[in-house]
Amino acid sequence: MNSTRKNLVKVLVGTVVFGLFVAGVASTQARAQATGTLHVITKVSNLYGGPLTAADFTIHVTDKAVEVTSSPTAGAASPGTTFTLEAGQYLVDQDPVEGYRGVWSGPNGANGLVNIAEGRDVTVTRYIYDIEGAFPAGTTTTTTPVQTTTGGTLPDTSTPWYNYLALGASFMLFSALGLGLMRKKSFLS
Repeated sequence: MNSTRKNLVKVLVGTVVFGLFVAGVASTQARAQATGTLHVITKVSNLYGGPLTAADFTIHVTDKAVEVTSSPTAGAASPGTTFTLEAGQYLVDQDPVEGYRGVWSGPNGANGLVNIAEGRDVTVTRYIYDIEGAFPAGTTTTTTPVQTTTGGTLPDTSTPWYNYLALGASFMLFSALGLGLMRKKSFLS
């Protein structure tokens, strides 16, 4: 009878250890499944002579003011930098750089908060632009050609003349409307 009790205790202990092992594996798998992916893309425009590229900017991803793994990191153009994160809310930020400003685009608020849901991919883009007058004339600019879906590249055709053209067209439209209203009013009198 004594040996039967020992065998019974061994079986019970083995069952408990096996149960704890299975529970630990399931818990680990549940934690691994409760992750999402964050892609951070940095795009730089040097319209006014700024010399910097995406890699010259430092991007931070923090969880409750603590940097996540692989953060801080240098900015990266498309496809950007990928972070695998546990589901939750994170702050995406960029160190300030003299002569540049930027805005965030993507599913986050103006304050840089990003919600990562389980199993989801979230992409945010930091559009950084140089400030007019921040760089002396003759500073070399760096431009990256835009890739088309067929693999070709588009020429850089952006100029400030479009802004002047749009402003002039707006003035002309408002002048025509005003003149029309004045004529209509004098016709009715």
